[in-house]
Amino acid sequence: MASRYGTGELYGFDFSALSPARVRELSSATHKSQVCPFKPVSLGKSAPKCHKKGGVCSLRQFVRGEQGRVEGKGEPVTTCPKRFLEGNLVAQWVGETLLGTSKPVIISELPFLMGEIQAEEGADEDAVGKIDEVLVNAEGGALRWCALEFQAVYFSGMSMENDFKVMR
Repeated sequence: MASRYGTGELYGFDFSALSPARVRELSSATHKSQVCPFKPVSLGKSAPKCHKKGGVCSLRQFVRGEQGRVEGKGEPVTTCPKRFLEGNLVAQWVGETLLGTSKPVIISELPFLMGEIQAEEGADEDAVGKIDEVLVNAEGGALRWCALEFQAVYFSGMSMENDFKVMR
């Protein structure tokens, strides 16, 4: 049986469940026009858009059986850091495991490593970087917190581009 990895999710949709017409439609769409189903929706704002060119959220192993039929095998492997935001599951787990709460306060994109001058209001563009999320539990009189950085597999190159063109 031949196997290889390919697109697991495209703009949040299970790639193996998409019709060829829908794959062509999504693969020709601009990422900024597609809603990201994993980013949290802010009250009073429009649905957040995808930030990843190509819209691939995850990869998945595909296996070609003896009859030539190709089927997905196993769970998707995350390739987009925003994929980790789904339903705040990661924050909930980390909060329970490290902070003793399943509902930590989440502070996103917190600027850090600023000097006194940069610490002024609105000067976060001078920060060295941003912490993806800081989780806080202030219950019980003691302030407990931890920082989260989301890292996912990054893929690029002619091989991946050619695979994507073949799928269209």
